[in-house]
Amino acid sequence: MASCQPHPLQKTAAALPDKPGVYRFFDRGDVLLYVGKAGSLRKRVRSYFGSRSRLTPRIAMMVDETVRLETTITPTADDALLLENDQIKALRPRYNILFRDDSTYPYLKISAHRYARLAFYRGKPDAGCFGPFPNSRAVKESIRLLQRAFRLRTCSDAMLANRSRPCMLYQIGRCSAPCVGLIDEPEYGKDVAAARAFMRGSSSQVSADLAAQMEQASAARDYERAARLRDSINALAEVRRRSAVSGGAADADFIGAHCA
Repeated sequence: MASCQPHPLQKTAAALPDKPGVYRFFDRGDVLLYVGKAGSLRKRVRSYFGSRSRLTPRIAMMVDETVRLETTITPTADDALLLENDQIKALRPRYNILFRDDSTYPYLKISAHRYARLAFYRGKPDAGCFGPFPNSRAVKESIRLLQRAFRLRTCSDAMLANRSRPCMLYQIGRCSAPCVGLIDEPEYGKDVAAARAFMRGSSSQVSADLAAQMEQASAARDYERAARLRDSINALAEVRRRSAVSGGAADADFIGAHCA
């Protein structure tokens, strides 16, 4: 493609919405070349098809190969980051392969300890990790909400082994104090299993189970437990509300209809 000629997709890029989202570039064989995110799809994608002098040789080569583009609008720029990450890992576009590293993203981790710990984690994710999250603040806020819902500990293993009395998190209802035996291992294990199920996507079932327990507690006039379960349900609803992009691995088909 001659450098003096405008790129065929220049007008397409100029017509994109000024909204956050993810864009994808394809070559003549309809092979995905690149997935990127943007706070403004219009501004970001237009930057590829303007002056070539601003492009690195690698990016210029990618733009020369691009004949088609797709976009997906997301509610926020943070959601665009998460969707970009999911698509890069699933589709492995050629121009992204050496560009991304999972260790750049923060995760929430539930440890394998018999009294599992909720923790912030950054690095290569393992089986105990959930995410990625758009930033560290989102992880810490999710940990806070999950503490309210499941009362799992966040202290270190050393602190767990050496405490002689509950810390303040127990006093404010954000930990069940396994450190001093105020909850036994089987009961704590149930809370851990529910937390893991929730983070793996079974949010509706976990919330339904908690609602059933709340009704049972209320019927038994155990109003303190019923109130705690109510708070747990509200906390889980808040976690769901804050996550607009699914990180699940399952395929899904979405159908839209418009009536003129």
